[in-house]
Amino acid sequence: MYRKQLPFEYLGKTTMVVLHVGHYEPSGRLSIELLQEGLYGLEPIARMTVNLPVTAPLEANEAFIDNALVGDDVLRFIEDNSLGKELTVPYENYKAVAFNMDKLYEYDPDGATAFMLRQFRL
Repeated sequence: MYRKQLPFEYLGKTTMVVLHVGHYEPSGRLSIELLQEGLYGLEPIARMTVNLPVTAPLEANEAFIDNALVGDDVLRFIEDNSLGKELTVPYENYKAVAFNMDKLYEYDPDGATAFMLRQFRL
């Protein structure tokens, strides 16, 4: 299945990526990975989100981004592509983002649908 690509600028270099929407176990929280075309198909290059304890206050479409690994490049990527908006919910130096599920669906229909359906079962 064809997946829509996005340009991701990281450390002054641009790479074309696709999104993979999923969830973390056992919390069920939103997980988003950046994948790129590799020798054997799509390969992960970075996890955009990070799984934090359930005590952190978040809605289903919200997640903490892994700013330790990809820094502000990932936040700029999210905002430039209208994937979400930064929240003012600080949690142990992590930035939180309210993701636009319609946009995530546009880039990973299967993953976004599975994630949204899982929210109804919890």
